[in-house]
Amino acid sequence: MTPKPSDVEKTDFVTATMSIFLAVSPTARLHTRCRSLNQMDRVGLKNPDSGLNVPLQQRRHNLARSQVNSSEYFSVAFEIDGQDASGHEFLLAAKGTSLAEALGPVCNRRGIELSNVEVMLEQYKTPLPILTTDTAWLGGKHISLREKDSSESRGNKLFSHPSRKTSRSCKGRTSFFSVSTEEGNVTSDTLPTESKSKSSRQRWSGLFGNSKDSKMEMLVEKLNNYSKFGIPQVKRNHDEDIEESLYKLEDDWREIVSKKRVVSDIECQQQAAIWELVQTEVAYIHTLKLVTDLFLACLISLQKVNLLLDIDKSRLFSNIEEISSCNFTLWSKYLLPMLACARENATLLDPNIILEAFLKCEELFGPYVVYCSEQSECQKYCREKTGSNELFTAYLAWCETQKDCHRLRLLEMLVKPMQRLTKYSLLLKAILKHTTLPKQKENIELMVRIVTYLLYFKIIII
Repeated sequence: MTPKPSDVEKTDFVTATMSIFLAVSPTARLHTRCRSLNQMDRVGLKNPDSGLNVPLQQRRHNLARSQVNSSEYFSVAFEIDGQDASGHEFLLAAKGTSLAEALGPVCNRRGIELSNVEVMLEQYKTPLPILTTDTAWLGGKHISLREKDSSESRGNKLFSHPSRKTSRSCKGRTSFFSVSTEEGNVTSDTLPTESKSKSSRQRWSGLFGNSKDSKMEMLVEKLNNYSKFGIPQVKRNHDEDIEESLYKLEDDWREIVSKKRVVSDIECQQQAAIWELVQTEVAYIHTLKLVTDLFLACLISLQKVNLLLDIDKSRLFSNIEEISSCNFTLWSKYLLPMLACARENATLLDPNIILEAFLKCEELFGPYVVYCSEQSECQKYCREKTGSNELFTAYLAWCETQKDCHRLRLLEMLVKPMQRLTKYSLLLKAILKHTTLPKQKENIELMVRIVTYLLYFKIIII
């Protein structure tokens, strides 16, 4: 009779299987956290780097690049007090799945309040929008969750274990972590934390949640779901690497230029002016993405379930998607190549590289003619609906209270394209003022003339 394998043999077999699974690119789709990783926790499989004197950043690199050898997944680190900094999650990078939807179950299991964290991509300095970032382009990359750097959260963080009592010394402080909903036995000390978390998540809906209108109830429910799982996004044909480049801009042009390169005062002034053009363009594109990926995408999704059908998207947003596409093209085909050239050669930014963009200015910025002629009507329509439509007011309130809006209202965002267009000539004139090389000077003067012509003879006159 064949002897039954012992528990130790079973554990060894499972451990070996898990190691093989992680070394090979998996074909099975994983839901949030890979089941095999949960199994590893149970059998006590150690981190391959745990016995070595390996820096944390290197361990992350090994985890993200070696253990899960697949561009279909991305790794998540938790740089938060009370969390194991070496414990990583591996999540599926799926088209149509937002960061909020992917991270929600993981954060819930770990007792983390998603609204109190920001998501950073590797070493980049701009947080990713949780509700509107599609995880598809995060495949093979590493992200980290950090506590929001705000006066509200600094110094007020507390890890609340569902089955343990909160320390008396911490009583009364704002909890950074929420109580896990998976745990049935919650002590009396943790109840205030849970109630605070719930009231915080739904503070925007307090103005509308008491309505007995079934449409309003449905709207509040949908918006709360978007807060948890993200907003369904409209598919766009944007290159993922270009999308990523918007989040990894240096803080200053000096980070690009070789330290051996002697830069004169006039060159410093010119580079600072060029950098302002680049930096403000990236910020502007983020604002456009906010309008398209938050406000517009939310409205489209709500209208698919027969909510806010009386709102005319074109009257509210005009052709904002075409505007966004214009500036994405300006960035990807002209400004980014200028940056790439400077980075590759560790040299100064060359404004000659962007000349072609302004030679094609009339074609490239064609959609602005339509938008600028309709922009004031869009603002008027927004004001009218805010004053007369309670559902629209609730939708707008929810969107505008998202962290990524930085307290900007939709009315303020709608005027940004016109403001940006008028600013190009000012930015180019600032570059021209500090340019001495004859060829560069000639080209920048031409750019200024073209932009001025477009602005005053094609747009403002209309």
